[in-house]
Amino acid sequence: MQQIPTACDVLIVGAGLTGALLARRLVDHDVRVVVLEAAPDAALGATARGAPLALLGTPQPYAQLVAARGSETAAEIWELTRQNLALLQATAQRLGQQVKPTGSLRLAGPETEVWRESAHLLQKAGFAVALQDAARLGYPLGLQVKEDLAFDPVALALALLDHPGIILQTETEVQQILPSETDLEIWAHNHYIRTKAVVLAGGAHSVRLHRGLGQHVKPLPVQAVACSMTEALPLPLVLPGGQVVTQAEGQWQFVGWRATTEAEALDDLLAAAMQFCPTAPVRRRPASWVGQSVDGLPVVGELPDFPRIYTVSGLGPWGFSWAFVATAQLLALMLEDVAPTLLNVQRFA
Repeated sequence: MQQIPTACDVLIVGAGLTGALLARRLVDHDVRVVVLEAAPDAALGATARGAPLALLGTPQPYAQLVAARGSETAAEIWELTRQNLALLQATAQRLGQQVKPTGSLRLAGPETEVWRESAHLLQKAGFAVALQDAARLGYPLGLQVKEDLAFDPVALALALLDHPGIILQTETEVQQILPSETDLEIWAHNHYIRTKAVVLAGGAHSVRLHRGLGQHVKPLPVQAVACSMTEALPLPLVLPGGQVVTQAEGQWQFVGWRATTEAEALDDLLAAAMQFCPTAPVRRRPASWVGQSVDGLPVVGELPDFPRIYTVSGLGPWGFSWAFVATAQLLALMLEDVAPTLLNVQRFA
């Protein structure tokens, strides 16, 4: 492990996928970067425990998104996630990491009309989707989305951090950030660092370091269960509540959440596992925590009233659908003074 310096240009809190993306792009611009991670290794939290998919759009049916935000904003949200997929492909190709186009089938609940309307509106907006009969899976129909991508988020994060210009220190929890006249003073476990700027990229843990951020980003527990299945899953599934089902190494993995309690999220997943894998052994995997913004969109930008403290947080349980485009917008702000669009933290002001 490299010797941690006493000063840097940008200090990044969190060595998950977003922190790794930021660090790599900054050092490519000759910025002195230090990344601090509280866990024993990089990419151990939500990056390692989420569904290894970057999905187009949001968990809710598109027709509901249009009703809540209007057709123009709904289309912009989906277009941002499409840009995210393109950035993921370009990043992975540059680093020699594999990305596999898989698409997904988003299963409809009892209210099928909202899904029919969603398909019509998405096709009208230029997105490649199609309705399918999903009776074989126990659902009336499904919406097939063709642009979703499967990838290994841990391998990609570690490849991004594998650069001599990035100073990574694990098992180092940031305890306090204090502003001074020209710099920020960082107190962490056994370390003191002065930096010109800080980026909070620690997901749910970012709110601990900035109380105001906690008004807009809430911690959300994400559960996972797996069942041993040799039968092939034809393509990833998205259940009506937004839970994701994928397959790897002879297992079907179910990843989901519930905004109420951790126990209820697990109950939902166990019920889904019993539905799809009634005779297969089921085991629970460790839970993780993600930050979920109050309006469901990432929170990106310089924190109000706290100059030089930036954040990319609140990505939610579909965080890989936002990580690349959210970090790109933050980098545009930090390097070129171009403000984020829909994701700007200033929207809460």
